[in-house]
Amino acid sequence: MRDIGSRTTLTVMSYPDFARYDWLDNADLLLTGEVMADNVDFGVYQWLCQDAGYRHWLEEGARHRIRLAERKLAMEPDAERRWQGYEALARALVEEASLIPLRHHVQTMEFAPRLQGVTLAQCGWMDFDKVWLAPPF
Repeated sequence: MRDIGSRTTLTVMSYPDFARYDWLDNADLLLTGEVMADNVDFGVYQWLCQDAGYRHWLEEGARHRIRLAERKLAMEPDAERRWQGYEALARALVEEASLIPLRHHVQTMEFAPRLQGVTLAQCGWMDFDKVWLAPPF
């Protein structure tokens, strides 16, 4: 970037600092990852429709489109139609260069059969508050 006269500064943040969003006015680009829940349908809905950092940079028309899609998708009982809605919304965001997905990765967990209540928390960690041991058989 320096060769073309553009100065780049990379800032790596902890999640608590990131989640405050007080840095948004000083940033031109957000590079972040999302951890999808085991329920992929809800994970995609949450990724596209939650108040994610990228939404702060969108023009009002795009934010309005997401709000409308969010309501429609939340009320759609048919999984196939929800996935079509996710695809349409994501495609529109990519086509207007509001969102540029870089990579897809599937995260899985393996754990002992006695360990119950295992779920992924927001940052990809196991939610330790919900874990319990089943009695031995």
